[in-house]
Amino acid sequence: VMTVVALVIQLIGSTGGSIRGAVTELSGGTGTLDLNATASVSGSGNARFDVVLPGGSDDIGLLQVEFEGERLRIYDVDVEGEQMGGSSLSAYDDYSGLAIVNEWTDDEFRAIDIEAEGDWTVTLVALDTLPSFDLEYSGSGSEVVLYTGNGGDATFAFEPDQSIGIDTFGADSWYESSNEVTSLTRPFQAGPTIIRIELYDETAWSIRFDGTAPTPTT
Repeated sequence: VMTVVALVIQLIGSTGGSIRGAVTELSGGTGTLDLNATASVSGSGNARFDVVLPGGSDDIGLLQVEFEGERLRIYDVDVEGEQMGGSSLSAYDDYSGLAIVNEWTDDEFRAIDIEAEGDWTVTLVALDTLPSFDLEYSGSGSEVVLYTGNGGDATFAFEPDQSIGIDTFGADSWYESSNEVTSLTRPFQAGPTIIRIELYDETAWSIRFDGTAPTPTT
């Protein structure tokens, strides 16, 4: 009986296909990512890893991702083993950068699915490893930073003729996508807030807070 079961498992694992929903192929491995144990894993192809977030299942997680190949997608997975919405990261070529998981915290997060045609290394990192600021920050190209200030009107300035995307996560969640803008301003609550800037070119940008917190609403 055990031999038959083993053969069935082997056949299921060789069928290929997507790992959306029920996992059918995990050539890249399984396990658990935990800052206090195994924080980094490497593999090739599809994989599923449970993730112990530093602040619990309602917290936001941060992954450092290194990839060499043709296609990579990373999905959040809930406690039922189902993928949660769209991918946290999509890459169609070699990639090196950060991925934010459990960004919406709508369902109870449990794991990540990796769907890949290529080799990858995924490392769970603490949020305090991000560059942080409380009043001003300048960068170039795409970057993820941590705002730790008291809130206020934030002005984002960009070089002309840029297509930009701004995501924020944490105390103040927000998304903005614009073309050919040079600046935009909006109020922020007090941090900590993760700010992700995505540009299609390695051009300069800056964030500046006026240091005055917005009036609380009732």
